[in-house]
Amino acid sequence: MRKYLTLGNYTSEGLKGARNDSFATREEAIRDLADKVGGTIHEYGFTFGDYDFVVLGSFPDDQAAAAVALVAGSTGTVEVVTIPLMSAAELDAASELGNSVSFKAAGQAS
Repeated sequence: MRKYLTLGNYTSEGLKGARNDSFATREEAIRDLADKVGGTIHEYGFTFGDYDFVVLGSFPDDQAAAAVALVAGSTGTVEVVTIPLMSAAELDAASELGNSVSFKAAGQAS
């Protein structure tokens, strides 16, 4: 399964709700949601600075990861950015594929 990194922020409404419910309840809710689409949450951490929370999860495919982001994001209580992660082996394979093709950049003679 591919791993995904999600960076998120609470809206003001979401922060009020999380403080009322408890942050542990929010973590449990996202773990349950991921489980329902066949995913697993490996790490869920709260931060301060540019993001309020960071989630590292595995999902069977992009659609399952997107479903979690869409469902959580559609509540109006959080804003999330989800980033698919690649292993070194996957990036090596992409590099090899790149070696097998050529590309004419803008302004290069034919």
